[in-house]
Amino acid sequence: MIETMTELKLRHRAEVKLLLLSQANQMITQTEAARNLGMTLSGLNNLVCRLNIHWPVKMPGRHKSNVEQLK
Repeated sequence: MIETMTELKLRHRAEVKLLLLSQANQMITQTEAARNLGMTLSGLNNLVCRLNIHWPVKMPGRHKSNVEQLK
């Protein structure tokens, strides 16, 4: 039986969610996960938000205010 487009989209979404969950469960930051997956951080974060995935590791970004605090 041939897979319909709707079924294909649902399967793809489920596979993407599984991949992102596996990265989140490795206890790495989204930045590291984006590098591992060969995608941008904003692209990864967009998927995390759309798929309602809890990302346990949160580290502050390198904004100017954070860099000044490190000095």
